[in-house]
Amino acid sequence: MQQTAIKLQKEDERDKRKNALQDKNAEKAEEELITLIKERGVQLSSLNDEHNSDGGQPNDSILKSVETHHPSGAKVHLDDSGHLNWPVMFVYPEYRQMDFIQAFNEKSRFVDHIELMFGTPGQVPWDTEQKYSVERLQVYFEDRKTEQIYKVDKEETLGKTLKHKRYAVYNGTPSFILLVEGSNYEKYFLTNQKLVT
Repeated sequence: MQQTAIKLQKEDERDKRKNALQDKNAEKAEEELITLIKERGVQLSSLNDEHNSDGGQPNDSILKSVETHHPSGAKVHLDDSGHLNWPVMFVYPEYRQMDFIQAFNEKSRFVDHIELMFGTPGQVPWDTEQKYSVERLQVYFEDRKTEQIYKVDKEETLGKTLKHKRYAVYNGTPSFILLVEGSNYEKYFLTNQKLVT
């Protein structure tokens, strides 16, 4: 009986060491990912908003800055080609709708995703007027600190846009506003925002 208890205790200690090693390896991988993101010129909101007290080592709040709060659990990751793939949110304020893209490759253009989503008329049930089309959509992002809106060339890649000096990724998920160019709603939306050209 005593041998069984000793055996169980050793197995428990082994499992704890194994779990601790897995946690340490996962944390190291996330730290390497954050370093890579910074090297690519992408600003994470917590890296800009919070300061580390331990000489620049990532802390828990910084590691959480690459975690999305979407139920899918999708988060930024490297693919086999060494490209970052981001979970991305497209927001359509006119209809109070949004789309969540689980893996938007940094080398992909906005128009590539827009074509998939709006390339076929009637594909989007909430767009009853069918005015959301590839040709008519305009992409914007918001600088949350200055509350300014910036126009994005939809032919640009995600990676290039994320490097914009005023762009910061919040909650591990880049988000973009899509509006129908020239529409009454776009005019209304932009009159209530500070558009930077």
